[in-house]
This record gives sequence, structure tokens and C-alpha cells, in this order.
Amino acid sequence: MTTILEIILIFLFYIFLALQNGLVHDLAGFSQMVIYFSPFVLVAYITTLLASDVHYGNRMFKALSETDDMTSLLNKRSFIPMFNKAVEVGMKYNLPLSVMMYDADNLKAANDK
Repeated sequence: MTTILEIILIFLFYIFLALQNGLVHDLAGFSQMVIYFSPFVLVAYITTLLASDVHYGNRMFKALSETDDMTSLLNKRSFIPMFNKAVEVGMKYNLPLSVMMYDADNLKAANDK
């Protein structure tokens, strides 16, 4: 989205400069300027779409790598940074910290029933 806004701002600046120099006085001159800038707007739009798709893909891969497929709970990869942050906060404010771990044997067999 910012790329399109940047192109629009550049376009408006060129129009301002053209009006200051007396270059755009009629519809034909304005149309010529729009035709000149339309490829830039198209490229900006496509770039914005691609960047949005890449950002969405990165968020999805991060979510998939930090959660368990079967239970949708956070896995060890996401637990360790959260645990480290909780330890830091506990040490900073001198608070107790408790950790509970549950190991379910044969969870897949119980979940498949």
C-alpha cells in the first residue's frame, strides 16, 4: 500500500511542478501525464500485492512452525522464548515462577479414537 501512495505523491508533485511551469493547461496535457505514469502505478500495485503475499506466507510459516499440527498447541520452539521472557520478568520483579509439564503417552492413539 505504501508503494502506491508513494507513486501517487510523486505523480502529484510532477503535476505541481508542471502547473508551476505552465506545462499542463488542458486535458490533453493531463492525459499525457497520466499515460506516462500509468506503468509506474501498475508496477507499484503489483509490487504491493506480492509484498503482501510474502508477508502473509511468512506469518503462516511462523504459525505452522510454532504449533503442533494435531493439538494446535504451542510446541517447544515457541515455548523456549516465552519461558525465557517469563524468567526475565520473574527475576526483574522478584516473582516466583512455576512450570508444569505434562507428557501424554500414546496421545495419537487416544486422539484418533
